[in-house]
Amino acid sequence: MWRPLVEKVEEMKSWNRVYLVRRAFLIAAVASAQLMLAQTQTCPQATKVQADIVTPSTGVYNPDAVAVVVGICDYEDSDLPKVKYAINDAVSVRRLLVKTLGYDDKRIFSLFDRSATWSRLHATIKIELARLVVREKSDVFVYFSGHGAPDLASQKEAFLLPADSLGAPTPYTVYFLKDLYDDLSALSARTVTVVLDACFTGSSDSGPIIKQASPGHVTALLPIFGVKGGLLITAAHGDEVATWDPNGHGVMTYFLLKAFQGGAADPTSGAITAASLRRFLETKVADRVRDLEPGRKQTPEVKAVSDEQVIISLPVNILYGQIRLLFPSGAELWVDRVQQRSLSGGTFEARLPVGTHEIEIVKAGEERIHDEVEV
Repeated sequence: MWRPLVEKVEEMKSWNRVYLVRRAFLIAAVASAQLMLAQTQTCPQATKVQADIVTPSTGVYNPDAVAVVVGICDYEDSDLPKVKYAINDAVSVRRLLVKTLGYDDKRIFSLFDRSATWSRLHATIKIELARLVVREKSDVFVYFSGHGAPDLASQKEAFLLPADSLGAPTPYTVYFLKDLYDDLSALSARTVTVVLDACFTGSSDSGPIIKQASPGHVTALLPIFGVKGGLLITAAHGDEVATWDPNGHGVMTYFLLKAFQGGAADPTSGAITAASLRRFLETKVADRVRDLEPGRKQTPEVKAVSDEQVIISLPVNILYGQIRLLFPSGAELWVDRVQQRSLSGGTFEARLPVGTHEIEIVKAGEERIHDEVEV
C-alpha cells in the first residue's frame, strides 16, 4: 500500500517536503497499520527474560542520556524474511539501558515492527533526538535489530531497512548508514553509541533479502564511523551473516547482554572498555556460531575512538557469585582447567566471577565428569 507514495517521494528533492508528505500519509494509515500488526503478530515476543540473562542494577542515573531502540521482526514486504528474535533483542536492550546504564525510561524511543517506518526513523533521529540532546552533555544510544543490506547498484553501500521499505533502495526508502552517522554527528552529543544486530550481505539467517545477491560473495562497504565520542558495535563483518540463537536472541545481542552482566568487565575495577568488549564478543560469538552452524563465521566489530575508552564501570560486588558443589570422597576438582584440591567428600564453595565456568571432577576408576556452570 506504500508503493504510490514511494513513487511520489522519489520525484521530490527536498527532505522537508518528503517528510511532510510521508507524515501525512502515516497519520492517515496508522489505524489500519495497527490493525494489520495485531492480525499478523507471528514473531516471538519478549514475554519473559532468558533464565541466564540477569540485567544488573547499578544505581547509575544518566538524566541527559537519550536512546532509540528499534526492533523489526515483521516487515510490510511479505518477501522479506522475518527477523525472528528482533523484539526480544530490542526489549532486552531497553531494559539494559534503564537498569545498567542509567537511562531515563521516558527518554528512550522504542520503534517496534510496523511502527519503525522510514518517516518515523528519520523523524526520531533528526527531530526528536535533536530536541532532547543537551549539546556536549548527552549520551546517545541507538540500537537496531532488523535487516540490513548492500545497494548492489551503487558500490554495495550499506543501509538499514525500515519496516515499510519497498522497491529499489533510495534515500527515501531506506536508511543509508552514512546518512545515519551524519545525522547522529549533527546532534553534537557527548558520546554516541550505535549497535547494529544486522548483516549487510543481502542474506539473513532465514533466507535472502536481495534475491540477486549471493551470500558469501557480497561485501558491503561499511562507512567509517567518524562520530565524535563514537562507539560502533556491529554483529558481523560486511561479508558475514548475523546468526540467531535458539535461546531467543541474535547471537551478538545475547553476548552483548552477557558482557554487561559482567562477562567483559575487569574483575578488579568493574570497568568495561572497548577493548575488553571486543575480546569478549569476538570469542563468545565465534564459538557459539561455530556450535550452531559448523563452518559459518561471524565476527562482531567494536570500533571506538580509543580501545581504552571506558563504556561503564560496574559495581564490583555484582561481578561475583557463589558456587557450591557436592562431591564424593576421593575426587579431584578442576575449575577453568585449574586444579583446586583433592576432596575428601562433602561440599566445595568458592566465589567466582560472573559468567560461565568449566567444572571437571576426576576420580580414579570412574568416568570423568565435565560440565559448565553459570555464575
